[in-house]
Amino acid sequence: MSRLIKITNAIGVLCACLAACGQARADDSDATDRLVRLERVLGSFASDARKARLSAALAQGTVSTATLVPGVLLDRRNDSDLQLLGVGFIVAGSIQLAMTPLFLIPSPLERIRTRLLEGIASSESSAALADRIEADLREAAKHKSATRPYSGGTSLLLGAASFATGMTFLFTQPGVAGMGSRTQHIWGAALVGVGAPFVQMGIRSLLQRSAEEAAWSSYHAESAGR
Repeated sequence: MSRLIKITNAIGVLCACLAACGQARADDSDATDRLVRLERVLGSFASDARKARLSAALAQGTVSTATLVPGVLLDRRNDSDLQLLGVGFIVAGSIQLAMTPLFLIPSPLERIRTRLLEGIASSESSAALADRIEADLREAAKHKSATRPYSGGTSLLLGAASFATGMTFLFTQPGVAGMGSRTQHIWGAALVGVGAPFVQMGIRSLLQRSAEEAAWSSYHAESAGR
């Protein structure tokens, strides 16, 4: 009888071990599937973000140069109206040129993908890596979604205020805040040049979803569809 009990217990332990092994294999398979989906989504969106970032840097640098050169040439003319136009060009081009290096900084999405590849290369546990990268992507998307309306709205408001003030200085009679004609027009041209890029950035930020938001939405939809 005792022998039968021992056999029964052994069978129970064996079944428990087999169940645990099966569950472990299932968990490992699920983690691997998640990593595959993360790599696919991050690879696609990070690549697009990098291309867009470098294209924007090239375009920004080109436009700023194309704006600065005529501005400098116009500022050297003897015609005061052309000089004012040149000041506006110089200010706008300088701002765009100063902002160009920002486009060379890798985006959060690119950094998340880098951490994923580093984790894979270091043989990190599939489950732990999938959990960590998934949390990083979710938090990045959440942060962008929460801050984008404020940053975009602030940029738009400041840009619009600067642009409107500059236009007012340019098209009203001299004497605003006690300024002479030339000073007022120089300030007007400068404020218009400052405001226009910020209006553009604000509108784009408000209307265009970030790469992090798009990537998380795609990953979430793909995971839910499985």
